[in-house]
Amino acid sequence: TYAEEYSPNALFISYQLLSDPHLTVIYKMYGASYIKNNMNLLWNQFPVEAKASIREYCYNFVQNYEGSLNDGYFLVVVEILASYVLFQFPEDFPEVGPLFFTNELQSSPQQQFIIWKLYETVIKLLENSKKIAIERVQHLRNLFIDNSETLLFHVYEAISQPQSVIDGLSIFNGFLQWSDYNSIS
Repeated sequence: TYAEEYSPNALFISYQLLSDPHLTVIYKMYGASYIKNNMNLLWNQFPVEAKASIREYCYNFVQNYEGSLNDGYFLVVVEILASYVLFQFPEDFPEVGPLFFTNELQSSPQQQFIIWKLYETVIKLLENSKKIAIERVQHLRNLFIDNSETLLFHVYEAISQPQSVIDGLSIFNGFLQWSDYNSIS
């Protein structure tokens, strides 16, 4: 196999599969799946350079994606990027801030739907990850709550579009779980 589980070279090989423009999506999916499934387990063993390269690839891929929003490979890459948000945003991954915390829509509907999918994925991972310290979880929740006006703007815009109603409701549901009822204005 290309990437034997927990092999020292598996991450490197998986990144090569993920980023090689000459490979078909089947091979890319194998590399992306390995990274996604092992990020939480092996985060501290990922070399700093590997983390940066994978993050840059995923960020650029998502920023320039023009295919189907239901494509399996796209969804796995979004989940990898969402994991980076959990581990590194905002301290070591500030470039995501303008995507999340602006009251402006993206230049294309496709890019806007991608941002909403990333919001939704971050919220789901934040609530379901068992590998993140509770302090980190609360820090990220507070960051989103502090930007609730922007978050609610995006929820409203998402539920106003028939193809993104589910994403908008999912974002809103996560937000409501974090907020003290008395703090919502």
